[in-house]
Amino acid sequence: SSAKLLLELNRLSPKAGDATCLAAAQKLDVLRKNLPTDPSEAAFEQHIKYWAEIVQVDSSLDSFPSFEINFRWYDAWQAPTALPGGPTPVKSTSCNLEIAAVLFNAATLALQYGAQCHAQKTVAKYSMAQKYFLRAAGLYTAVHDRVKGVQDEVSMDMSSSALEMLKMLSLAHAQRCFFDAAVAQGKYATIAPQLASATADYYEEVLG
Repeated sequence: SSAKLLLELNRLSPKAGDATCLAAAQKLDVLRKNLPTDPSEAAFEQHIKYWAEIVQVDSSLDSFPSFEINFRWYDAWQAPTALPGGPTPVKSTSCNLEIAAVLFNAATLALQYGAQCHAQKTVAKYSMAQKYFLRAAGLYTAVHDRVKGVQDEVSMDMSSSALEMLKMLSLAHAQRCFFDAAVAQGKYATIAPQLASATADYYEEVLG
């Protein structure tokens, strides 16, 4: 799936409430619209910044029960379309859905940026790739934990099995970076065989 598809984000639909909450919601909408879709360190950091903002808003909304924000999320593996019979977005007034969504997007950006770094095939880039693969794994775990707080039904990409697969895939890629770095440094005869075996185990678990 492309980054653009994974970053399909909803528009805010505030109903009524305190002006402070409305201003916070409008700020979120601006931040969301400006989120970059191409994988990079800067894009990842902007998603984390947005995550911090939505968490802060979530804590503030507890004091204003009359204020409600409607969130939408499209399945990452189904392109949204206006045609009849197209995928239906998940909808919820829970900030947990939006928090899970932005963490999912951040994780996917980390995974894609890690792949870009890995493709450059230098020891330094293998190290950078591994860092982002591990970040992706941790974020997919965080998505799983946050989805538990969504009362509405979630899409397949946020199911426990899908998130576990994505986490393990991220860990497998991180382990591969160890192996590729060892080979690049001429350590094949010493530690590379053990790393290759461990990497194969991770990928086997993903496929299993």
